[in-house]
Amino acid sequence: MPSLNGYSEIRAIISTISPSLLQVSRCLWRSAHCLLLLYP
Repeated sequence: MPSLNGYSEIRAIISTISPSLLQVSRCLWRSAHCLLLLYP
């Protein structure tokens, strides 16, 4: 069943990508917070 195979591959890709996405979102949040502090 290729659909289940593709689903497991997608889950593996998401599990490997999600931590980096969390780091990127945290970095963007910090930069936005710093910009708000610099320009009140």
